[in-house]
Amino acid sequence: TDPGDLAGKIKDMYDGPKTDAIKRLIKVIDTHLTWLNLDPMRSISGNGVPFSPELWKPYAGKTPITIIYLANITAPKTKAYITSGIATRIYDWMLRERGDNDDLVFMVDEIRNYIPPHPHTTPAKPVLSKLIAEGGKFNVGCIYVGHNVRDIDYKSFMHADTFLIGQSRSKHNQDFYRELFPDCDFSITPSLN
Repeated sequence: TDPGDLAGKIKDMYDGPKTDAIKRLIKVIDTHLTWLNLDPMRSISGNGVPFSPELWKPYAGKTPITIIYLANITAPKTKAYITSGIATRIYDWMLRERGDNDDLVFMVDEIRNYIPPHPHTTPAKPVLSKLIAEGGKFNVGCIYVGHNVRDIDYKSFMHADTFLIGQSRSKHNQDFYRELFPDCDFSITPSLN
């Protein structure tokens, strides 16, 4: 059975009262079944180069830079599924295929779209959090970029070794950073301009 059809069948099978809890459960099931049906690896490669760890293996003594540009994809869920597929492939490679001298830096911009604050979630959130927690011991570094730490699930970043915080003009945010990172020195540094 096609997972997309299965979601519709589940909705049809349940003929009880549609409480908010039941509606949320059906939505969660539908989301997960859609994820199974999407095949993110196929979506990533499309008509182009198949997504493979070979994209980031050194060749001719040079380390390649692979950029997967998702800005042209307008549907946020599709971006989250594709990002999840990429991160899952990197995680699998990290655990099973990585050579002794293989290193990788994985960067995601606009991380708030993929690791939103609790209780919100996306298909990418669990695997991106796992990469932060376990990547270091496999020489996989993660650079996640966002505008405001309040827009992300900062608990996912508790395993990170380094945080770079740019300008924070709001006293409210500055106090939040001091509370979040009590051992950090937040002295003002000179401008690089």
